[in-house]
Amino acid sequence: MSKNRYSFLTWFSVLATFFFVVSGCKPSSNIVFVSDAEAPVVALASNAPKNPPVKAERDESQPEAEASAVFCTYPYRTLNDEGLMIVGLLGPVPETLIIPSQIDGEPVRCVWVEAFENCSNLRRVKFSEGLHTIEREAFSNCGALESVEFPDSLQTIGEGAFKGCDSLKSVEFPDGVQAIKDFAFQECASLKRVKFPASLRELGRWSFSGCKELESVELPEELETIGSDAFSWCVSLPEIKLPRNLVVLGDRAFMCCNSFTSIETPEKLQSIGIYAFQSCNSLTEVNFNDSLQTIGEGAFSKCKKIVCLELPDSLKTIGEYAFYECDSLRNIKFSNSLTSIEGFAFKSCISLASAEFPESLQAIGEEAFMCCESLSDVKFSSGLRSIGEYAFSGCPMNRVEIPEDLPANVARRIPAKEKIVVRRDAESKSEPDEAASDVE
Repeated sequence: MSKNRYSFLTWFSVLATFFFVVSGCKPSSNIVFVSDAEAPVVALASNAPKNPPVKAERDESQPEAEASAVFCTYPYRTLNDEGLMIVGLLGPVPETLIIPSQIDGEPVRCVWVEAFENCSNLRRVKFSEGLHTIEREAFSNCGALESVEFPDSLQTIGEGAFKGCDSLKSVEFPDGVQAIKDFAFQECASLKRVKFPASLRELGRWSFSGCKELESVELPEELETIGSDAFSWCVSLPEIKLPRNLVVLGDRAFMCCNSFTSIETPEKLQSIGIYAFQSCNSLTEVNFNDSLQTIGEGAFSKCKKIVCLELPDSLKTIGEYAFYECDSLRNIKFSNSLTSIEGFAFKSCISLASAEFPESLQAIGEEAFMCCESLSDVKFSSGLRSIGEYAFSGCPMNRVEIPEDLPANVARRIPAKEKIVVRRDAESKSEPDEAASDVE
């Protein structure tokens, strides 16, 4: 063996040891290098017979494409379990890969990080019973992968595990899966159908983002968390029923789901994340639950077909840009608990004709209703204590009602062609025309 060859093996040994130490595994003090004419050198623990590569049992009834595979393994240990993890394969990856339940009598518990990443000819994967975890990017960018069969024992699918698998058309998860981690199926361009298990509690960030052919999703009722961007840019998804136990709806969770027509928020949800439904251009109806307290920044911005809003009495805050450029919005019934309408919240809602603010409202942010070019009739309440700059700039404001006891510094920020002062005894009078000179 040449000097360069020894040098290569020395450096590979150092890197392999570092990899397994960082990953939390305990490597043997000795490392064995295995190679052949067609396979790369692979670092494996030498405490035989467990850890040298072993030949998986082959089902002779399977077609020739499902050739026997020689797996590279390493010990897998957790607080509650132990067995083997598969870290790769010696030789070419077959079109159909069967992950065995045991190797040399030891249970296979895990497919390790990036184990089969970028395997361009892999078409089918079947996982045997006993497997618990598919780790980060284990099958990412396997562009030809068409089908995956998960075992009932599976519990966790790691970050980016199947990201970029462009040929994958449907996925069905077994009962027992509790978490699908971030980016797990991001940009699976052909994915049309997903069936989730009742056991699922967490759907990670970007987990199905960019699945542009996705048409059918049924979320389990016990799901508590939908992560940020989980279904963003799923432009073919026609509807979604949010789970009854949903507590966290992440930022941009359904952004640019252009085929949505209606949304009903579940009872336990108290906050809608920022830009959660931005640019859902077919959305016409939103039914809010009675415990909702916050609509986040940009949550429904650029939803061009929403016509009416009835906000629940539990709602306290409407975030910045929450309904920005909702072009068709004409009518709003505000919450009786609303304290704040933040900046730009209804800016450029060009069809909004009237607004009646509740007594609970204390603040209207800057440019909150700017360029609402149809906003003609507005009724203000006595609880109002601040109005931001240009809040009603560009609005016709033909007829405005203000309470007698509204602070003068607030009243001066209200532009109007005609101001009506509403007295406590329900009488009213029109203020002089110069009141309209406060227009910003």
